[in-house]
Amino acid sequence: MPQRVGKATERRPLGFSVLLILLIVACTAGVTTASTHREEWLASFANMTPALFWVWIGCGIVNIISCLGMWMWRKWGFVLTLQNFALTAGLELYFSPPFGHVIRLPVVLALIIYFYRPHRARFV
Repeated sequence: MPQRVGKATERRPLGFSVLLILLIVACTAGVTTASTHREEWLASFANMTPALFWVWIGCGIVNIISCLGMWMWRKWGFVLTLQNFALTAGLELYFSPPFGHVIRLPVVLALIIYFYRPHRARFV
């Protein structure tokens, strides 16, 4: 089996590491909180149905998986992140949440792309 030379010895950028850890923690907390307080979440968003609620929860779980993929320098983690953010943004625009809830998506996506671009050759 061929070994990747230099991949294990290179350090992960601090900003990228912090961002991924914060995303994993935030998504885990969000999925846990929303799952345990399901009825409150359903009542707080105008257009949310029970089925869409579980799709939204699934997006949070997929985001955790995609962050772990990026942590391991896998390109599928980045691609999955882009697709998941597009789906989550569409769902949240449909739910009509408060502005502060929606603005986090483009900010986090911009940060991921900012940290990804200089290191995209390291993703396999």
